[in-house]
Amino acid sequence: TQALLIDSGSRLSAQEEERVDIGLPNVYYTGLVNEAWRQTKGMSPDEILLFVSSDVELDNPSDLIVRAERCFEDKRVGVYAPSMEASIHLQMRTGTDSQLRVVGFVEGVVFAVRKKLFDLLCPIDPSVNRLGWALDVHLGYLTLKSGLRSVVDDGIQIRHAPGRGYRDDEAREQAEKWLASQGPQASRFWKLSIQHKNQTKFGLWKTQILCRL
Repeated sequence: TQALLIDSGSRLSAQEEERVDIGLPNVYYTGLVNEAWRQTKGMSPDEILLFVSSDVELDNPSDLIVRAERCFEDKRVGVYAPSMEASIHLQMRTGTDSQLRVVGFVEGVVFAVRKKLFDLLCPIDPSVNRLGWALDVHLGYLTLKSGLRSVVDDGIQIRHAPGRGYRDDEAREQAEKWLASQGPQASRFWKLSIQHKNQTKFGLWKTQILCRL
């Protein structure tokens, strides 16, 4: 197991800089995902990468690793994520049963993914989608197309502060342009999946049907 701290253009103290393994200019979310993917070179297809972005709070980080490892013992699971105290995506909000739930995609704040799926997603062209909207949804699409599952774990919860350092309209424009390059089915999956009414069991069924076409 290897842990790397990758920084993207932060203003750091000398002490903080000593803790950084890879320092990058501000490459936004897409750049961080691409760099994390580059660091998986040499991993076997079913090995797992755990991606944790900044501004995340978690009471027991070791529990996340243990629960993720246990979840991936099920070969049907391709992507895993803890539930969230608050999220714009209804399916990410913590449920009451402390169980795993199959969903169409997981939010890209904290997630674990099999290397073979990460290879399908990356590299992402930052000249088209620099801000990284829709990458998490597209990973869910690729997971379903591969016959695997994305799951949310209600037995563990993270907290992530809301707010972004960019305009939503700019991010959406980049996402739509990038998704268009991935094919019409990928664009349709994104448009279906981000609607709250489709972040349900029935909505999951609709996206599963779409991915079988």
